[in-house]
Amino acid sequence: FREASAKQQYTKDHARKDPELQTQASRTVSLLRLGACLTIIDSFYLPFVEIFWCDSSNFFNTVGALPTFCTIDDVFVLFSILVLGGMVGPRGALELDQVLDELAYMARTKANRIAFPGQINSHSPHCIVSFPGSYAGEWDAAVRKVQLRSGAVSLACVFLTDPASGLGRHASNPDQPGCCWCRALYGHLTKEAYLSIVEEPSKLKQEELDFKKIDAAAMGQVFLVKQDGESDADWQVRKEAAEKEAEEKCEQKQGLAPWGCEWFHLWKNRVKEAHRLGQTLHVFYFQGKVGQGKMAWADLANKALVKQVRQNTGLGGSQTAEVAYLEKSGYPFAEHDVADFFDFMEEHRHAVK
Repeated sequence: FREASAKQQYTKDHARKDPELQTQASRTVSLLRLGACLTIIDSFYLPFVEIFWCDSSNFFNTVGALPTFCTIDDVFVLFSILVLGGMVGPRGALELDQVLDELAYMARTKANRIAFPGQINSHSPHCIVSFPGSYAGEWDAAVRKVQLRSGAVSLACVFLTDPASGLGRHASNPDQPGCCWCRALYGHLTKEAYLSIVEEPSKLKQEELDFKKIDAAAMGQVFLVKQDGESDADWQVRKEAAEKEAEEKCEQKQGLAPWGCEWFHLWKNRVKEAHRLGQTLHVFYFQGKVGQGKMAWADLANKALVKQVRQNTGLGGSQTAEVAYLEKSGYPFAEHDVADFFDFMEEHRHAVK
């Protein structure tokens, strides 16, 4: 009962964006409670029978009551096993242990950013190749489903969180010998890319502030936070000093992206593998903006044009480069609204080539 209550509360707090998981988790909670009830009933049932109904002087014993009651007890036990094993329920439902695995995964990754290098499931005919990371709930669900469900679609998207996973690392661009992918993706970046300033820390959660600090350290950025009670004059002095330091770092790195371009190298290889396997490629856009924000690959380094496109785009920054590369490479892809993400995942949950 305690476990069921804990799962129910966690589902209520964290699975509201995933209607399919919410339904399955609610079923799992009900099965846990039913199993608990059956276990309690069974623990009292047979001893009660032995004490009150199976005495040698009792009439029922003369007609084979004990074997009958033992059979009923076995039925209780069997039904409890079926319930707790998730074998009782509608067809197509997730198995109980699978739902528990997903809830455990959600609890384990809560308030943590998990690096994801992409994953191609060779048995699937579908692959998500571009997804707006600003939709955190949907992104977390995509990674969870791909990693835990054997029938899930592939996910070529990459998310690097620290130097160990590749954040800040660069990869060679074979089209431009001696250069990494940064020039093609971003052009020559300015000092702003090497500066991480938090003007109003009170508006951020502590974990968000910690992530910013960790990211800045991983990427070699100058990190600056305005202190409580700090005067505007003192703050301005510190900002100017930070900007000067960021400018020096930018010059030292020759305007390359501090977050690196390893992510693009990994993503490109995942897409190539999915295409080789004949998987249908899928791109998800911001809600209500399907097809908006596309750019030609050759225009990605044009800062003025990028700024203009960003004013009404359906793609995140990295997505703009991803979609441009897909079109440059001649990879066909289907386009979707992120609002349809959960329906898409449910539709293709059992899709196997």
